[in-house]
Amino acid sequence: MQSELEKTYRQGLEQLEKGEWQQAIDSFLAVLRLDVDYKAAVAMLKEAQKEEKLENLYKKGETYLQQEAWRSAIETFKEVQGINAGYRDIKKKLREAEEKERLRNLYEQGQEHLANEEWQKAIDSFKKVQRQDPNYPDVVEKLRKAEEQKRLQDLYRRGVEYFRQGMWSNAIEKFNELQKTDHNYPDVAIKLEEAKAQKQMQQKLSDLYSKAKGYEEAGDWQEAINAYVDILRIDPEYGDVTERLSWINRRRKSSLASKSQKAHPMVLVWWNSLSPDGKAAVILGIGAIIVAIICGIFSTPFASRWWSSVGSSDTPTVVSAEVLTPTNTPSSTPTITITPTSTPSPTNTPTDTAMPTDTPTSTPHPGLALVSPPDKGALFPEEQNVKLVWKWEQDLVENEFFEVRIRLKGEQEFDRMDLTKMSYQFVPASNLTQGRTYEWQVAVVSLASEEKAASQIWSFEVR
Repeated sequence: MQSELEKTYRQGLEQLEKGEWQQAIDSFLAVLRLDVDYKAAVAMLKEAQKEEKLENLYKKGETYLQQEAWRSAIETFKEVQGINAGYRDIKKKLREAEEKERLRNLYEQGQEHLANEEWQKAIDSFKKVQRQDPNYPDVVEKLRKAEEQKRLQDLYRRGVEYFRQGMWSNAIEKFNELQKTDHNYPDVAIKLEEAKAQKQMQQKLSDLYSKAKGYEEAGDWQEAINAYVDILRIDPEYGDVTERLSWINRRRKSSLASKSQKAHPMVLVWWNSLSPDGKAAVILGIGAIIVAIICGIFSTPFASRWWSSVGSSDTPTVVSAEVLTPTNTPSSTPTITITPTSTPSPTNTPTDTAMPTDTPTSTPHPGLALVSPPDKGALFPEEQNVKLVWKWEQDLVENEFFEVRIRLKGEQEFDRMDLTKMSYQFVPASNLTQGRTYEWQVAVVSLASEEKAASQIWSFEVR
């Protein structure tokens, strides 16, 4: 038995040396069944069991690595490291698993930023992944998508900034570029349309200003004034139009005064050139002309009878004039016969009854109708411009304009927007600062703010 114990024990030691853990465990267990106190059989058994456990954990960790179960691999390798910190290449395996886990977390963060439209953060995350592993699945495609969306976002922001600054050509360029892509900016079409309208209006104002300057340089003051006034109808604060008008008025008044001063000396020179007898003759001649005119008027039968009737009776008369055809006698003259008629019926005299005025009523004009947004059915987000559209079945005359009126629901007074000739107008988001219901109306008015027609009142909501 002693010989058998020695043989089995040595066999277990050899198996432990070769890394045959299970065979070594079996050998040491056989020794202990015969003699539980035999040499270091218990210690050797524990060593073999520990090595078997380490090997199994190591293989399990490698399996997790192959399955890309990075978190499980990390936990398994850490368990191996806790038993034996220097076991095989456990540090390398643990580093590899941790790096893979970090890359996956970065990639998932990038995915989350992409879903939240946080383009710059997504770009940063995907670039970190790409630097560590250029072949990481889908990272190139995801990075390209994030960079493209960031480019579109920058285009939109620049377009909006140009729009706010009134740089219409630049805004149109950016919005046109956005329109060619599959973007997520629903107000681009509205802003693009408004920018084009504003650019067209600015071009019109520029042309009017150039025309006015041309008239001004040619000294055609009235035409220059008309052109400048046309500009003020569209934009009361355009350039130096107000100053130019003031300057032209001063220049025109100065010119008229100069012409008047030039005319007076000519008359004085002529008068001063006359002799005293000549001046007396001129005065007598003018007096004789005046006397002759007065005497001629009151010497006619018509004037005599009229004068007599005025002095003798208050009864009104109706004058019937009959001009006789002259005869062949050179001395014959036309005669006028005055025929009194019956007293005319009394005329209507003014009374204290008040005359009707042109004060507009609240009844909507049938030819002026609102189109969009639909009444009580439109909901707009805050920080978005609202386009109001209407129709007018007639044509605006030269001094007629559309006036948009808007107010918060419940208020009595409307705020009036700038006059326009177009059948639509944008309400800037800056004017819609409260998430509530707004009421609006359109009227046709003159430059003197006289109301010609008014529409019904519609409402829309801002949240």
